[in-house]
Amino acid sequence: MGLLGGIFSYGVKEGYRPDNPINGVVRPKDGNRKWRLDEAGYRRLGKCLAVAETNGHHWQRVMASSVAALTGCRLDEIEGLLKTEVDSTGMALRLGNSKEGESIRPVGAAVIKILTAAAAKSRSRYVFPPSRTTRSITRV
Repeated sequence: MGLLGGIFSYGVKEGYRPDNPINGVVRPKDGNRKWRLDEAGYRRLGKCLAVAETNGHHWQRVMASSVAALTGCRLDEIEGLLKTEVDSTGMALRLGNSKEGESIRPVGAAVIKILTAAAAKSRSRYVFPPSRTTRSITRV
């Protein structure tokens, strides 16, 4: 609707139309997403991740997706998570480079368990390295 409103505004400005029929239409901002998983969605996600793990999919992807779902962190924050940013004792993620700058995210025991297991598997400074390099994983 943003593009259409712009076209009609141009038409009014140039004298092709007397009015803009898009004026007054209430709509969400462009690129604004309010979609969230409900309880059933989280259950389906959990089942899908369990199947992926059973079928031998990359542990990095499965575990990173689990951590993202459990914490609410952005996927890029989890993908680039350094081992030094995991505070198991304080039960928190101490992110040095998040969208908001430095950030402390409290996490539960389930997240710490996953992160500890992932860090033990990782031969990189990242908790979730890609399978072929020592850099962080990135979206495909």
